[in-house]
Amino acid sequence: MNRAREELDRYRETLEEVSSRFVDVATKARQRREDPKPEPEVMLATSIGERVEGLLQVENVADRLEELEEELGDREEATFRIVEEVIKGELKVKGDLPLHKRIDYAVRIGLAVLTEAVVSAPLEGIAAVEIRERGTGHRVVDESEPPHEEPKLVCTECGKEVDPENCYLAVKYAGPIRAAGGTAAALSALLADYARQVAGLPRFNPDDFDHDLVGRYVEEVVTYLDKVGSFQYNPSEEEVELVAKNIPIEIDGEPTEEVEVQGHRDIPHLPNQLRGGALLVICEGICQKAPKLIKRVEKYGIDGWEFLEKLVNKGSDDEEEGEEEKTKIKPNDKYMGELVAGRPLLSHPSAKGGFRLRYGRARNTGFAAVGVHPSLMYVTKGFIVIGTQLKVERPGKAACVLPVTEIEPPVVKLRDGSVVRLDDPREAKELVEKDEIEEILDLGEMLVAVGEFIENNHPLVPPAYCPEWWVKEVPDVVKVIGLRKNLPNDVFEKLKDVPLKRLVKEASRLSGNGNNLDGFLNGPVKVARSIVELVRKEVIPRLSSPERMSVEEAIELSREYGVPFHPKYTFLWHDVKPKDVDELREALEVAGSEWGNLRVEFENDGEIKRILEDLLVPHRLEDDTIVVEEPWASALLAQLGYDPESGEFREQDEDLDYLLDYLVIRDETCRYVSKLAGFPIREKAPTRIGARMGRPEKARERKMSPPPHVLFPIGIAGGNQRDIMKFHRGESEDTDRVEVCYRICPECDRLVPYRVCPFCGTETVQYCNRCDEPADECDCEEPDPVVRADIERNDDPYSSLPVRELVRRAEEEVGTTDTLKGVKGMTSRLKMPEPLQKGILRAKRDLFVFKDGTLRFDCNDCPLTHVRLKEVGLTPFKARLLGFERDINGDPVVSEDQVVELYPQDVVLPRKAAEWAVRVCQYLDDLLRKYYGLEPVYGVEKPEDLIGHLIVTLAPHTSCGVVGRVVGIADINCWYNHPIINAARRRNCDGDEDAFMLLLDVLLNFSRLYLPDKRGGLMDAPLVLTAVVDPYEIDDEVWNMDVCGDYPLELYRKALEYADAGEAEELIERLEDRLDLPRGLQFTHDTEAIDLGPTVTRYSRLEKMEEKLEEQLDLARRIRAVDESDVAKIVLDSHFLPDIKGNLRKFGRQKFRCSRCNAKFNVPPLSGKCPRCGGDVLLTIYPATATKYLEPAKRLVEEFGTHDEEWRTIASEVELLEEEAKTLFGSDHSVSLKKFFGET
Repeated sequence: MNRAREELDRYRETLEEVSSRFVDVATKARQRREDPKPEPEVMLATSIGERVEGLLQVENVADRLEELEEELGDREEATFRIVEEVIKGELKVKGDLPLHKRIDYAVRIGLAVLTEAVVSAPLEGIAAVEIRERGTGHRVVDESEPPHEEPKLVCTECGKEVDPENCYLAVKYAGPIRAAGGTAAALSALLADYARQVAGLPRFNPDDFDHDLVGRYVEEVVTYLDKVGSFQYNPSEEEVELVAKNIPIEIDGEPTEEVEVQGHRDIPHLPNQLRGGALLVICEGICQKAPKLIKRVEKYGIDGWEFLEKLVNKGSDDEEEGEEEKTKIKPNDKYMGELVAGRPLLSHPSAKGGFRLRYGRARNTGFAAVGVHPSLMYVTKGFIVIGTQLKVERPGKAACVLPVTEIEPPVVKLRDGSVVRLDDPREAKELVEKDEIEEILDLGEMLVAVGEFIENNHPLVPPAYCPEWWVKEVPDVVKVIGLRKNLPNDVFEKLKDVPLKRLVKEASRLSGNGNNLDGFLNGPVKVARSIVELVRKEVIPRLSSPERMSVEEAIELSREYGVPFHPKYTFLWHDVKPKDVDELREALEVAGSEWGNLRVEFENDGEIKRILEDLLVPHRLEDDTIVVEEPWASALLAQLGYDPESGEFREQDEDLDYLLDYLVIRDETCRYVSKLAGFPIREKAPTRIGARMGRPEKARERKMSPPPHVLFPIGIAGGNQRDIMKFHRGESEDTDRVEVCYRICPECDRLVPYRVCPFCGTETVQYCNRCDEPADECDCEEPDPVVRADIERNDDPYSSLPVRELVRRAEEEVGTTDTLKGVKGMTSRLKMPEPLQKGILRAKRDLFVFKDGTLRFDCNDCPLTHVRLKEVGLTPFKARLLGFERDINGDPVVSEDQVVELYPQDVVLPRKAAEWAVRVCQYLDDLLRKYYGLEPVYGVEKPEDLIGHLIVTLAPHTSCGVVGRVVGIADINCWYNHPIINAARRRNCDGDEDAFMLLLDVLLNFSRLYLPDKRGGLMDAPLVLTAVVDPYEIDDEVWNMDVCGDYPLELYRKALEYADAGEAEELIERLEDRLDLPRGLQFTHDTEAIDLGPTVTRYSRLEKMEEKLEEQLDLARRIRAVDESDVAKIVLDSHFLPDIKGNLRKFGRQKFRCSRCNAKFNVPPLSGKCPRCGGDVLLTIYPATATKYLEPAKRLVEEFGTHDEEWRTIASEVELLEEEAKTLFGSDHSVSLKKFFGET
């Protein structure tokens, strides 16, 4: 443990040291040139408190939060105390603030702490926290003098002073509140109410208004669900009304949709449009998370939230019904609801032939990622590949799918009638390439970690019978059989559930309670000792290699000791009826007389063939004969009760009921076969999981649309490609005016929109465009820092942008390029452009900049805790340099075949990302040398040179980057991350994608001044940087990831009883148990290679939707667990028909655009020409786009449209849509701008 601690400490120190060294390099560089600020604009933070300060630009939070956490021992409780201290003015986060600002900061700080200060919701998700006047909703501010001890509340509408008793508190939410998640969104409302109470403000009462505010909330939710989309939880109208009537603060919001309410309009302080952020807080927050809120309300003694009890109690009837259904889980078809054309359905809910649930976590699964056999990826024709998202029936909603070879593979029927188990992925690939697979009988096992059930609060369900369960069960069954044979029934009942290791002690206790020491009471101890001795000396040694046990050994073990049959050789008897078993016994013919050397034959009868296929018995056809060969022949005969020596079937063992009951074998056929065999035959696959393809895997450079090399405005002067070099060379006839930062170089006396003049090196002066005075001398109420300047040089040096001179200057320093793509205009507030030198160097390396000045690569997230060196291009020498001195067995690292445990911030890049990153490193070295005049730092020539370098990882909905270390390169189309760094970004691995950047790129080139000046502009930007991750300060979802090497027998027994997931928490080791030292993690299953399987989904490789749809239906025809007619029906209902309807509706409401300058028009000019540039004005939605799914829909109707009444209804709907399209576009489906307005 000391070694592990020392290794982790060295790792963290290295991350900190390298990060600090790069900060020094970036600081030195930025001080030399024209960057927006002379120092890196990303704050390195070491704790949640520091991240809060960097995110919200406040102070004094970090130290106080640390003190309160130490004092209270609970971060959430400390958060409420922070809120209280900020409002009371005891904690000054921004100097002396008036009351309304203290409340605003308090709520934002509280939300930031609750979300680990990672997401942008505290900045972007809350538009405002306002004090408002009762009855009017007018905003009220505190105009008291500092230090603001007695607030003076004044209405901003009329200027009158307002009595605090005539006020209430409102939180105005925006769309990005979604990034916080449902629980944090709900808690933000609770925090706001706590702030209200501390501030002494009355509660919100909707009855104070002349308008029906409660009805407005109800109408908004109903309208949103009808016209926009759905929420994770869609509350009833009664639930929304309950919340709206009783919530102590007003849940308001910015308009996020164009859709407007119709019944409750024109309320003075509310917009008519739907307020998506507010609705999300109500639906996914307060309504869905009411049970969690109640716990906080009770814990912190917050009044006014008693209505939550009614929200929680509404489900009591369902819960009682659930108790009655304790022995089974109903199929759940929610995952099928939004089936997309071209993305296959793999299995109907809980369908025979679907995925067989197996408990376990491989080194590349867990944390919302599941494992399937790589052969499955091939037999699905490459639709499912490494990193593809699956929408699943249970335990969660979605998961990333990854290859695991230590689970059972799919079973298929070939075109020659053979049934084959595809243990070898290479064989599967070959069969697919030759098109020899006729039907996929079974998808194989899906490996799901128990922690997923805990995290999703899903009841445990019986898993597939597997070797790791069997190994633990065999000694226990030997114990039970021994006790039953040798002890009276009452004593047996008392001892049968006692674990083997405590058996002798418990037997001694029982014996000591008796009176007749010479009688049977001494029996339990003797029997217990003999059983323990038998298990220790004879049974356990035979269980050392369960995966490699032969069928002969398995039969001998079961017949000798009466233990359950080995799962590898157990067939799916629960998928057939007892009469089917009898048919097999009657029809079979056996050749051979000893186990392991048998052959079973049947006549090629259709019914017998069906039974064998349902059982998944591998077999082949020889003319008109079905042939089952070893090892499956012996396995089948043993389970049917056949004795090869006598050539007869054994008599049924009617005394097995006690053992079958003890083992909780409920299935009728399994019980019947067990009695035939003379030993227990477990249900092989009691739980099936339905699934469909979700998002494809992804590994792609992030590009804006259209992609620029540099954030420099060129308007239309660069043509459609925005090519600055084209303008510079005089090849463009266009000119334009663009908005840029109004900064004047005092030395050159002209407009230079940079902090430092690139021509003379003088620091420029910011001016106000309203008064033409320097900003520090400006008296304007709202200074305007932007000027509209000519691209061409004019007579006014203050209003012309010297583009050609800037290009020439850049070429002198860094060389030239044929093409240099800029942007049409800057979207930031100050509109300060990037230096052109950076763009030229990017263009030379074929790199494109993102909105914040960085270069990014997006990848789907996949988890990885351990890696085999050769999988990722690591040599033993390089591995030791990275701190991997010993493998998972404690042996020194000397071979590339060894497996090592990753450190918490390690990542493995896909090769295409590594190749991109090589170009980025070379660009950064060029930038340091040619532009900043410094020595290069990377010296990277090939992808493997990246190993050991630091990157910044970032999730789209967050504002906090997390430093990661590259430890390898793999040939995949996603990336592997240690789960801890994933959780530090508040992401799991259910199909989400994140970005990475080179660390120096972020420090050198990122600037807040480049970010768009609009709601959401601060999202997906590394405002703060975490160099070292504290496992206590990450998304606690990952804490439930199991990190044990195996599961105890008790867990499987709990699963057989459908126990609550919470009962598993104490049975397995989870990451939560190792937060102090997250090292020494284990996994239950290994895999041959983390890159074994196809890497690019067929969905992405097929270009036309018709091809994707046909392949989807073809796969549906081949998968036994799928009904192709249902697939077609769902595709129409969830994809084609909604799209056709929506597109036809949008066509009539569309905007128009200029083909030249891309100007937008709600109503096009009558001339059809753009008044700005003279370009042609075009439609934005064309008939071909609006009707693109009409023909595929018609073809589906033609093929399936007469199946049933539901299909006939769909056919009628398609026919009506076709008529509507003809009415709009005519039979040729073509519309010009003139035709759009009815002109000829």
